[in-house]
Amino acid sequence: TGQSNNGVLIDPSVPVAELGLVNADGQPFADRFGPMHPDASWLMLVANEGPCSEACQQQIYLARQVNVALGKNQDRMSRAAYLPEPPADLSGYPDMPLLRAGETEAIRWPGGVDLEQAPQIYVIDPFGNVMMRYGPAMDGKAILEDLKHLMKISQIG
Repeated sequence: TGQSNNGVLIDPSVPVAELGLVNADGQPFADRFGPMHPDASWLMLVANEGPCSEACQQQIYLARQVNVALGKNQDRMSRAAYLPEPPADLSGYPDMPLLRAGETEAIRWPGGVDLEQAPQIYVIDPFGNVMMRYGPAMDGKAILEDLKHLMKISQIG
């Protein structure tokens, strides 16, 4: 009751450091977040396990479209993807770096979702907390509504 968000809140939020993701250069992905990081921003992370199916590719496309639709706030939101088996052509998504698993155990994604069956878009706040997720059934207007609201009430990122 009284819920105004369309996505699924992750409660409690999960520090992105717990995922053990690294950038292409092997640096911990969590290093780009935090109050002391000058360029910390909100982030949409497309996550999928296995081959990037049509639903996965739709999530990638949706993340870009929603980011652009944020208008003046699009610079406050960035994107990345965890795709162990990415689609052959990601050339249309130059601002979406690919992440990989670090030297840790298997990644335990928040929400207990089977990412091979249902790729997700996770929202990470500028402090590095995974705080919301959207499955493939969610449409772009609903995601955009949530993110516009976040940008309006947030003084960070």
